[in-house]
Amino acid sequence: MLLFVVKRQLNVFFMSSLRWHAYAIAFLSGASVMVAEVAATRLLIPYFGASLFVWTGTISVILAALSFGYACAAKHAKQDDIREVLARATAAASIATAFIPYGVHWIGSNLPTWRDVQAQDASVWLIFSFLLALLMLLPAGAAYGLVSPLLIELLGRNGHHPGSVAGNLFAISTVGCIVGTVATGFILLPFIGTHLTYALVAVMMMFIAAAMAKKERRVFLIASIIIAATMFAWRPSPWKGTVTVFQDESPYQTIRIIENNGYEQLVFNEGLGVQSVYRPETPWTGAYWDLFAAVPAWREKSGQQGLIIGYAGGTIARLWSQTEAKDSFAHIQGVEIDKRVLAASRRVFSEDDFGINV
Repeated sequence: MLLFVVKRQLNVFFMSSLRWHAYAIAFLSGASVMVAEVAATRLLIPYFGASLFVWTGTISVILAALSFGYACAAKHAKQDDIREVLARATAAASIATAFIPYGVHWIGSNLPTWRDVQAQDASVWLIFSFLLALLMLLPAGAAYGLVSPLLIELLGRNGHHPGSVAGNLFAISTVGCIVGTVATGFILLPFIGTHLTYALVAVMMMFIAAAMAKKERRVFLIASIIIAATMFAWRPSPWKGTVTVFQDESPYQTIRIIENNGYEQLVFNEGLGVQSVYRPETPWTGAYWDLFAAVPAWREKSGQQGLIIGYAGGTIARLWSQTEAKDSFAHIQGVEIDKRVLAASRRVFSEDDFGINV
């Protein structure tokens, strides 16, 4: 009964002002494709890093996918029930968008590590990043590419001037792209994360498909519920082969604390460099961080202040506060630009930042 009422109201809503609803769909579709594109780079970062090559490959794939979608729309626009075709295209975009985070993590986590490939030929790794982006983003991008041309055809069949409609639709869609790009970088990724961003877009596009459909509206409504439930309940882990103690993402990077030989390591993005090391039994790391214990010997007198720029997990702070070096400083100040890195350090390494003011 509830689904019947929802179906009826959606039909009245969609047909009451076809042109303005078409403009709204164009706006949301444009925003969604940019959300999928910008968020895709964050999905690829744990495997390939945040290099210019990753961004270039992702943008190229999305543009190619949109072009393919535009070409497919030229064929599908000839069908009789254009509204149903448009609804199916939007539903396809929803499903393809929902699959992106799962596909990227499943394939990426089964690839060889960056260190293994870098030792042989780094260019192979760049090809991997492009092919993975192509495989994951092509279906969604092509589906989004279908939407605007089909909307133009729908409005043209209902008495609207094609040239005027096309100009307005592409203008509104482009504004949607701008809004989607800004919202992803400044709101969605920093506050709800990559996975929930994809979930939000996928569910929204499926609701749009339900609003447009007549024959398959119930199917699309049920699909939106399934997508929401699945994506909220099941979040894939982007790393295999290591014990992940903690993972998070921030506006700056992906953050991970892993266990290695009985101690924890803080790594960012693809994990090529270790940012901090924590050994429970001793502040000494057996690595280059231990060299900072010699800093007091360089000073002319004791009782001066120490400043750590780039606190990360506090490896140097712990060394200075828990060894003989602590007597050489009147005050130690730590600085860290990423609050979520600091939160990860406090959760796993030290709740009080090893007594350092950060």
